[in-house]
Amino acid sequence: MAGRISDSLEYSSFTSAIDLYAVKGRYIDSLEILTVSGSATITVAMSDSAANRTLTVIAGTVLNSKITQIVSVSGVTLVRANWADW
Repeated sequence: MAGRISDSLEYSSFTSAIDLYAVKGRYIDSLEILTVSGSATITVAMSDSAANRTLTVIAGTVLNSKITQIVSVSGVTLVRANWADW
């Protein structure tokens, strides 16, 4: 069961990987894709997998996974990472 959202940060610069786990020292509750341009993908690292995953996304997509890092993006211009109180 998800906790109550306690903090959120928006990211619009993806010049290097973003370690979401390190920001708060815990897993995010969700990652919202807010805006995209054209065909968009996001490559993320997951806590339960050694391999990165590349996902095709649209604006409004909500990823409810233990994403630890945004590795790279293509066409994604704004995301919101949400951390929860458990």
